[in-house]
Amino acid sequence: MVGCGALGCEFLKNFALNGVCCGPNGLLTVTDADRIELSNLTRQFLFREHNVGQPKSKAASAMAQQMNPAMQVRALEMFVGPKTEDSFNDDFWLSLDGICNALDNMEARFYVDDQCVKYERPLLESGTMGPAGNVDPVVPFKTHTYRDGGQADEGGGIPMCTLRNFPHLPDHCIEWARDQFELFFVKSVKQLKKFHEDPATFISEIGSSTDMTQSIFEVRGLLSLLNAASRPSVESAGQTAFDFFHLLFRDKILDLTAAFPADARIIDPDTKQDKGLFWSGHKRFPDATCFDVEKETHWRFLAASTALFAAMLGAVPQKQEGDNSWCQEFKRKAWAAALVQKLKVPEYVAGGVNTDGDATAGGVTSGVKADSKAILQGLLQQLQGFAGQPLPALEEADFEKDDDFNYHIDFITRCANLRADNYHITNSDFHKVKLVAGRIVPAIATTTAAVCGLVMLELFKLLQGKNTDGFRTRQIGLAVNTYTSFEAQEPRSFSSGVEKKVPRAEELPPDAFDDAGKIKAEYVLEEAYASYPEKHSVWDKLSVPTGTMTLEGFKDWLAKEHKLKLRNWSFVLGWKRVVDEENKEMRVPVSSQIYPPPVSIDAKLLPPLTDGQADAMKKIQASAAIPPAQKMKYVSEWQKAKKSGKLPESTGQEIRPEMTLKDILALMEVKAEKALQDGSIYPKWGKAISDLAGRRFWVIPSDQTPDCATMDAEPLDVRYMARIEVPLT
Repeated sequence: MVGCGALGCEFLKNFALNGVCCGPNGLLTVTDADRIELSNLTRQFLFREHNVGQPKSKAASAMAQQMNPAMQVRALEMFVGPKTEDSFNDDFWLSLDGICNALDNMEARFYVDDQCVKYERPLLESGTMGPAGNVDPVVPFKTHTYRDGGQADEGGGIPMCTLRNFPHLPDHCIEWARDQFELFFVKSVKQLKKFHEDPATFISEIGSSTDMTQSIFEVRGLLSLLNAASRPSVESAGQTAFDFFHLLFRDKILDLTAAFPADARIIDPDTKQDKGLFWSGHKRFPDATCFDVEKETHWRFLAASTALFAAMLGAVPQKQEGDNSWCQEFKRKAWAAALVQKLKVPEYVAGGVNTDGDATAGGVTSGVKADSKAILQGLLQQLQGFAGQPLPALEEADFEKDDDFNYHIDFITRCANLRADNYHITNSDFHKVKLVAGRIVPAIATTTAAVCGLVMLELFKLLQGKNTDGFRTRQIGLAVNTYTSFEAQEPRSFSSGVEKKVPRAEELPPDAFDDAGKIKAEYVLEEAYASYPEKHSVWDKLSVPTGTMTLEGFKDWLAKEHKLKLRNWSFVLGWKRVVDEENKEMRVPVSSQIYPPPVSIDAKLLPPLTDGQADAMKKIQASAAIPPAQKMKYVSEWQKAKKSGKLPESTGQEIRPEMTLKDILALMEVKAEKALQDGSIYPKWGKAISDLAGRRFWVIPSDQTPDCATMDAEPLDVRYMARIEVPLT
């Protein structure tokens, strides 16, 4: 069972009273990294006042065993996710008969659902939101997965232009503050390391950014952090926190009001018609803030930021789990006041304003526009001065909403409320911020009891081996007295088919339309595609005979056993985070080429760097040792070497046809770790491949399988392919 909060307590009671895991070989593993808080006692009924501060999993398991001493329970204090796959490994998942989720967030639900598909284990999924609840049984080869179901929807986001410049609700401020946490204590660490490794490339990339405003802000922050990193201490961390306070709540607001004064008006650029005041409707005219140690929000922001920056720089020890006195002295106003006396108020430097996503900003009159490019270039020159400076061992923060003493939620609370003060928005208390920033789903005891009772019915059916039509997906609403029940859906199957591509009407000639005005069939393009195996589901897989099979052998195996031609294989190392203008978070894969094997440059075949470009190109074109298809690659590598003054060196990480699949996967793990360290992939989502040494097999998910085509007389693109399992032992 994953989670031991409101749902978990109810499940443990039900398991104990129904004799679950009471046989000689029975074992219920319960894991939850949280500890009991006073506020939990109202709805998590297995806990008592004397349990406050204890691990939830251990306290709840002890109570369940009092109900039924025969029940065998193992309680763990661990999250279930990519970072704990060394503990929750192949042996662990394969030892289970089933999994029961008692979670409060979608990310963890999706992860457990994916693991259940990977290891072909049943999952009892449920959730509550106030008086509403749902039950979703997931049974291998019989039902669809939770990820494929209708309940797996996190909802939309807040438009980025609203978060960036025009908040009008407390939730806007909280979401914005959550983003600042990620920028300050995670992204900035990666940026510092990247700058330290290759200052020239880093400065070049920042200088060519299309978002000048954000680049200016980030470079100013990095300059402050580099100053602090040159002499790590609580005081230098405090100066960085002080700098960021003025950057966020003074400078960016002054930039915005300079670009859009209080009397700014919207003028239609085409008709020149005056459409009224810019600051109207939901747009609130903001006021810049000056630091005032007498204001609690101000000094508490400074305290929380200083603690987190000090931990990042190594000026204070990292917080340990259960240490509720970490940096406790920072929580005193007198401490903050003494620190402020040692700090310097940063000078205001004008910056630009990013209004992407706001349709009205382009037609505003009377605003002062800053020269963002010139400002950025000046800051980058300052940044260049830090090239070669040694860095301390920097530690990025791992956001944890359930530890009230690590300053994470405290920082977001103060940051959100300072933002709210800028825009004259109602402040939010600590607990509301924790709910919104932590994306916690609230629970009501009666809903929890009803949902868990319905889950037990699905457990009994699972034990009876019912078919798909015997399981039920349920949705209940106690507030409106509605109780709906549906037969569980069969797994979604993937079949071959034909995609019709209808061209745009304006691109077609007049005779392309029939008398009814519809496009004639001969103008509609049809593209056939294949599914392999035909009508497979997410539960199906292709099993490679052995992990010692070479890449060339894998290609032959696909051809001989499955009549598929391997065309291309890019291995996903992880994902980078991209946010669109509507604040929708997108996962963009970061991959490494496996097949065809990337061109490996033999430095001995490159012309001398003393040659001119024309002579070098002639030598490369005339070389019989360089395959014709690789000559342009050699030209490109010679040009890079000429510019840097160094010939390329072999990394020992080239993909070769004779490499085994196990060795290729091991190389991908190394590349994924490097991508994580240099910031190429988003740390929150982690690496797509890890801990190979402790695994029995590796599964290539269906959405990451190699690009193949059928070997028919008329080859078809294989659009849908079952996952591939590669044994490692």
